[in-house]
Amino acid sequence: MLQHGIGPGDRVAVWMVNDPDWLAVFLACTRVGVIVVAVNTRFRVTELADMLERTQPRAIFYRAGLGSVNFSELIRASIARVNGPSVMEIVAGPAGPDVLAGALPLEDLLVRSGLPEFPDPAPDDGAIMFATSGTTSAPKFVLHSHRSIVDHAVDVSSDFFMTDPDSTVLQALPYCGVFGFCQAMAAIAAGRPSIIMDIFDPVGAGRLIADERVTHFNATDEMLSAIVEVSSPEMRASLRLIGAASFNRGPETLATLAADHGLPIVGLYGMSEVQALYARRDLHDPPASRFHGGGRPVSRVAEIRVRDPESGELLAAGKSGELELRGPSLLKTYFGDVAATGTAMTEDGFVRTGDLGFLEEDGSFTFESRMGDALRLGGFLVNPDEISGFIETIEGIVACVVVGVRAEGRQRAAAFVKTREPAVIDPQSVIDRCKGGLAPFKIPVIVHALQEFPVADGPNGVKIQRGELRRLAIALTEQ
Repeated sequence: MLQHGIGPGDRVAVWMVNDPDWLAVFLACTRVGVIVVAVNTRFRVTELADMLERTQPRAIFYRAGLGSVNFSELIRASIARVNGPSVMEIVAGPAGPDVLAGALPLEDLLVRSGLPEFPDPAPDDGAIMFATSGTTSAPKFVLHSHRSIVDHAVDVSSDFFMTDPDSTVLQALPYCGVFGFCQAMAAIAAGRPSIIMDIFDPVGAGRLIADERVTHFNATDEMLSAIVEVSSPEMRASLRLIGAASFNRGPETLATLAADHGLPIVGLYGMSEVQALYARRDLHDPPASRFHGGGRPVSRVAEIRVRDPESGELLAAGKSGELELRGPSLLKTYFGDVAATGTAMTEDGFVRTGDLGFLEEDGSFTFESRMGDALRLGGFLVNPDEISGFIETIEGIVACVVVGVRAEGRQRAAAFVKTREPAVIDPQSVIDRCKGGLAPFKIPVIVHALQEFPVADGPNGVKIQRGELRRLAIALTEQ
């Protein structure tokens, strides 16, 4: 890259599935002070063009095709929309007929002799940036420094016991998101091998866990559910720790997987701004907390506090408010967005997470929901999962998502449900059941059945678009 005029402070985009080449490119960039833009492999023309426009990378590393996806064609269409300097295209892996004209094979960039003199990046220089999910607004690009990546990787490798001499990590989460990236960096920090899956496949994952005697991996609840459905008991013999995140279901799913299949699952907490695996639960924690998001920070110097979003007062243990976090894994800045950085950071260096949670007496914390998802009902902040969890106990209902809606002059809950076919749910009967089991201010004003919830693709899978459900709830109340 140096020989092609790409140097310190420049950006390069990496748009590849999990592969050793991804790590090789990342490590090469950090060695010379080039900032990597981790691009979600699910991006298509609109998202890719936005990324190119806002981060202005000098080069993009990609694979020509994967299954039915023609990455070359998508790059060509995206670049055509962008105003800015030309972007060097560098293709990794086999160069098929779909490769862009003028694209350089990655193989040709490997310098085997006459290495140039390397720059010397500083610890606080930018190293890599990740796009936030952007399900409700344009994504921000979270920039992390060399120091934050290295310090966090060392903390995770130690706290997750990856440094044990026989540890082996299954890398099924994509590198392009912090969830998978932080696991990969921790395995490197521990000096232990990663078994890499280019694309997650539950049958293949179960086989790799058994054959390679995998001890550690992190996953979503949906990934774990898929693995156990097709795997054998032998798969579980070597597993020591599985960090799991529930993006769309409640912690009850993780509890069921642990109880029914003997999996060593603990809940996690993380976000792009503080990196994934910021905190985790312990296998010895009581079931009431073990599977919830949150836990104890992996860094001994990390700090957590909770603030009342209305009064601005810091809250004692047990009281819900906005989580504020500080520690070695904190972002450097939002790239190209000074205003957003100023809004997110407090004067004393905490990041405002936008998450609802509370401190526990033992120094750990519990994540409840996004602040935008939390409901102010009857003067109380309410986690919508409290209501949806109760509704999911009603026969015939397999899933429920609760959002807030303005009705009858105040904030009310609106429940969207999926049913077990061919069950037909009477909305009033659900509301009546809620009256018998929930506080009056938590009873939904609407119960509406959907065949599927609206979702958006992210680097770790799909997430329910609560904003779309809020819009539907408004339309239903107006009717």
